[in-house]
Amino acid sequence: PLDSALLQGATSFGQGGRTAITRGADQQPLFSVVLPVRDPQSFQLVGALAAEVSGARLRQILRLGGGEQQTVYLLDSARGVQLSDAAPGWRPPTDLGPLFRGGQSVAEYVGGDGQRVVGARAVVAPIGAGSWSVVVEQPSSAFFTEATRSLLLLAALVTLVSAASVVWALMQSRRLVGPIQALTVGARELAGGRLDHRIAVPPGDELGELARTFNDMAVRLQG
Repeated sequence: PLDSALLQGATSFGQGGRTAITRGADQQPLFSVVLPVRDPQSFQLVGALAAEVSGARLRQILRLGGGEQQTVYLLDSARGVQLSDAAPGWRPPTDLGPLFRGGQSVAEYVGGDGQRVVGARAVVAPIGAGSWSVVVEQPSSAFFTEATRSLLLLAALVTLVSAASVVWALMQSRRLVGPIQALTVGARELAGGRLDHRIAVPPGDELGELARTFNDMAVRLQG
């Protein structure tokens, strides 16, 4: 089920958001994106659109971005590990505070195995209170420049996947808003006594069936 706080934020305040990554029935990672739907003319909120997105592609990106002696993982806003490319048995650091202290994005700290590691962090766009972060981590003795290069690539790729999900959701919202506006205009025309008004909505879905029923009603009233 969708997070009620995300739905309320989208329908009441026009704020989009996404849930944490969970496991589906097939044990594959997935998360939901919730976006507000606005009338393109009045810009008023008319509802919300939710899309369920597979996290499998994000996991592939994490695996591709990791290098020798590197561990890559995705953190949620509470600093919990959502996905990682680590081998079984890997443990995340118990204290990631140095990576977030004073706006820092690169720091040295103790890894989950008790060894000193260097980590670099990048926030995944869009940046907000619920943003995710990609972390590339490797032993302090390893070469640091390679980790930074991988970090930038991973942040860009994860942002691209998130942006593609947002674009898809916006396209779906526009497909719904047009027919709803046509039905609203038709109802106003009928209420104003213009019984010859008809609604032109492409058939094939529930809104098309509703428009056809509306037109039949107008024909009977005109008769």
